[in-house]
Amino acid sequence: MIKHLALRSEITIFLVLIALMTVFGAINPDFIKPANLAVIARSMSLLGFVTVGMALCMIGGLVDISVGSTAGLGGAVFAMGVVNWDLPLPMAFALPFVATIGFGLINCTLILKGKMNPFIVTIATMFVARGLISFTTNGLTVYPMPEGFAAIANAKPLGLSWLFIAFIVVVILGELSLHTLWGLKLRAVGSNREIARYTEVETDQVSYTTFVIVGAAAGIAGVLGVMRMNGAQPLLGQGWEFQALAACAIGGVSIYGYEGSIIGAFLGLATMQVLSNGLVAVGMSPYLQMVAIGVALSFAMFIDARRKVKFDLVEGATI
Repeated sequence: MIKHLALRSEITIFLVLIALMTVFGAINPDFIKPANLAVIARSMSLLGFVTVGMALCMIGGLVDISVGSTAGLGGAVFAMGVVNWDLPLPMAFALPFVATIGFGLINCTLILKGKMNPFIVTIATMFVARGLISFTTNGLTVYPMPEGFAAIANAKPLGLSWLFIAFIVVVILGELSLHTLWGLKLRAVGSNREIARYTEVETDQVSYTTFVIVGAAAGIAGVLGVMRMNGAQPLLGQGWEFQALAACAIGGVSIYGYEGSIIGAFLGLATMQVLSNGLVAVGMSPYLQMVAIGVALSFAMFIDARRKVKFDLVEGATI
């Protein structure tokens, strides 16, 4: 049991995270001060919602590269509904989720029914969503939001952003979902879709549910992002899809499906944020942030590929 736990990717990435924080803290004690740690926590909140959705999608053997753009579209629709379209607030809050979940359903339908590659499909819808953002907003920032929206989004109960607290709640719910019957089916689909179908797992239903969750997560990130910034910027969510993918991979979520957890994705995202903040704290060029994250991602993908090869060898020997 101890050996099994020691080999878990979550334990490994947690130890790496602690080591990074220790090194950065030793070089610059300001790094581990509560105020800076609160900044790190706040900075990972919005991306965190998207990361949870991405992790579930990857565990199910699929991927959604459009998730950042759909989050931006959800934010743009929300802002336009409040500022320009004068919609009642309940409708303004609901409309972004119609858009983001709608994109999730479209993605899933094209992948499952159209037999199309998930990467290609979601890259295509990423461009569609990004274009719709520019069309909806005319490429301009939509502001100001009603008084109090920014105050709500930037509130700091107990010294922490409530957005981060909400993110932690979503992480816990996401992790718990993996231990339900649905979560077991999700892993079965991610392991081998055809075998899962033969064992009477509702594979399409599981995948559709996953993409609905991904869309809902993108909607939450988009709406809260607009509230936090007091307006919708045309570039909201740009690059989130690749950062979320990197966070999942670094946290041990396999691009091949089945392997991984929401806790691991959370730790992967935390590691990325600590790297970004820590390099600046120790006086290194901020341009090295992406280099460090790229190296970490490459290493994580290498480990994932090696693990996949070993799994295939074991599976082949068993057969």
